[in-house]
Amino acid sequence: KRHSEGPTQVVFPLEGGWVVVNGYEKGFIYMTDSKREAIRVARTIAQLKGLRFEVHKRYGKIEQSKKYRKPARTEIVG
Repeated sequence: KRHSEGPTQVVFPLEGGWVVVNGYEKGFIYMTDSKREAIRVARTIAQLKGLRFEVHKRYGKIEQSKKYRKPARTEIVG
């Protein structure tokens, strides 16, 4: 299994459902029956935190991968 470097939100199949993990840490942060929902959650976290996002197929092959930039902070003046 190929692992990317740096913080990553990873989606992969597990026990008939889909999970989202923060990097390759133990445990998961989200589990659902829907691949689409797991991808939505992981992509949103990656976009907000400026992380890499990956979706894995069975047996570890990477199906999708994208690195997001951390959004610029906006300041309210006034």
